[in-house]
Amino acid sequence: MRLPRLGIRARLTLLTLALLTPMVAIAAWHFSEERADSRSRAEERTRDVARLIASRADEFVRRTEMSLEAAALLVRVDPPDMRYNDSVLTALGDRMLGTDEMLEVHRVGGGNIGASHAPPGARRNFSIDDRRYYVDALRTGNFAIGEPVRSRPDSTVWIVGFGLPIRGRSGKFVAVVHASALLDSLRYVAEAGTLPPGSVVQVVDRGGRMVFSSVNPRTIVGSDVSRFSSFRQITSAPHGIMTSPSELDGVTRIRAWERVGRAPWFVVVGIASSQAMAQQAARSRGELIAIAITLVLALLVVALVAGRISRPVIALTADAQAIDGGDLARRSSVTSTSELGT
Repeated sequence: MRLPRLGIRARLTLLTLALLTPMVAIAAWHFSEERADSRSRAEERTRDVARLIASRADEFVRRTEMSLEAAALLVRVDPPDMRYNDSVLTALGDRMLGTDEMLEVHRVGGGNIGASHAPPGARRNFSIDDRRYYVDALRTGNFAIGEPVRSRPDSTVWIVGFGLPIRGRSGKFVAVVHASALLDSLRYVAEAGTLPPGSVVQVVDRGGRMVFSSVNPRTIVGSDVSRFSSFRQITSAPHGIMTSPSELDGVTRIRAWERVGRAPWFVVVGIASSQAMAQQAARSRGELIAIAITLVLALLVVALVAGRISRPVIALTADAQAIDGGDLARRSSVTSTSELGT
């Protein structure tokens, strides 16, 4: 099959496209590499924030443990002295803990025998025998952390408890000193100001109970997420990263997690994929627009140059054909000063 002969305009257009094709290919490769780099930077940023928050949570738990150790040395439990214990725990709580945490001491199998900032006439006969931190503290003889539960004095408030057993004169455990922290107080621990708007910080315990959530805490905190496949992946390793839709709200996020060393908790930090890639997408759009403008301008220049070259040639061809036809009086109208002019 014989290919049609191309004119000057078409040849110049093809030449221009051939010259611009490598540039377009390089730009496409650059966009791909930049997208991969942007995702890598977003993952690293998310991982760093997860590590930072896990470190803060470690400090929070350690401070609480130290407070309980000090309280265990100071309170009087065998025999109990409630007034003295109230005074000691109040002073200790003011010095070592925030206003969102409360120190108390309970006799084993009995009631409260001391509390920080206990209001006059406060009910003290409620039992904590079913709390995990109480059971684990007595079972292990060590500092223990409970699961998120609703406060008994106020069921609208979610708390997490920490317990430490105290031995009596007989050497047996006779009391448990414990601290209760409002889960909302973990907000300062989970502060992630370096992340873009819409990012999510959550803390989940090993049993699948949500300890903290920076979004929708009223509906998410305390919920059981152990049935989610992402939870199983998170608890299978001390740290990691994944990109997947959230089972809670359906938003696809880059999520990094880090296990807290002193607590059975995992810190999960998520950045929406669309938000993480927004700056890179904006840069790519700008570069694509610049390339498109360059291509259009190049084609316009080719069209103008091709026109300036082809018009004299077409005119001279017409003049030659007229003279060949017998019009010896024909004169060329081409007045160019180039090789084609007269």
